[in-house]
Amino acid sequence: MIPTKTYKVLGIEHIGIAMRTNDEIKYFLDLLPGLSYIGSELVLDQKVDTHIYQTKDSKIELLNSTEQNSIIDRFLKKNRNKIHHIALKVDNISNAIKELKNAGIDFINDEPSIGAENCKIAFIHPKSTGGILFELCQHS
Repeated sequence: MIPTKTYKVLGIEHIGIAMRTNDEIKYFLDLLPGLSYIGSELVLDQKVDTHIYQTKDSKIELLNSTEQNSIIDRFLKKNRNKIHHIALKVDNISNAIKELKNAGIDFINDEPSIGAENCKIAFIHPKSTGGILFELCQHS
């Protein structure tokens, strides 16, 4: 019997890209019609400065570390500039976490925290997804 789902994935909220500097990618992104820069936001508890570009249906989020040895800084030391994660927009993050955990999916953080744009967020551990970091996001 398939369990009832008490949440829905509404789409891709954003693609997070870890960057040392945004100079080169910013020039490229600014050339693209239909993509607009909507601003930046400092997320203190994640030690990251985000720069957000909006498309019609989704976003690109550039991630710059604000401290040495932060998660993004360590990622960049290993990988250089690279896609960091895919964020999925959900309608009920608490139910999503509960149901996915019941199905054996591991989370980096078991309780949602507040991320950029005042979204509730939770990261799924890459060991549960074939090596890809996913983030769940719920707008207030």
